[in-house]
Amino acid sequence: MQSSPSIGNHSGSTLVEFSRAIGVSDPASAKLIAIKEAMAIYAKAKWSEKWHLIVESDSNNVVFWIRNPCCAPFPFKRLVQDCIEIGKYLSWEVAAVDRNQNTDADLLAKAGINRNLAHLKFFFEKK
Repeated sequence: MQSSPSIGNHSGSTLVEFSRAIGVSDPASAKLIAIKEAMAIYAKAKWSEKWHLIVESDSNNVVFWIRNPCCAPFPFKRLVQDCIEIGKYLSWEVAAVDRNQNTDADLLAKAGINRNLAHLKFFFEKK
């Protein structure tokens, strides 16, 4: 299974995309790992102090668990807590998106299925 999110800006442009193999996993864990990694990348960026992060997921369960960590099933509690811990010093929120709107992350995940090395790509805009 792959962890394959991207980080975009307010106009919908992709700033960072990444994927990496995470071994055999269930979809909820893969989505939580992707959110955790995206938040970790965002937290280390200089612009994290200036911009509000909106984490989007097509999993209503994952969104609910992050918003209500006490309701997360035991197998997912650690990952949910990790996301909350990373976000402790960030301005951020989590939002549910329709699965049909999440095509970029889906394509990254499918492209990385046979990938042995992590993929990390930054996009820069000209000033």
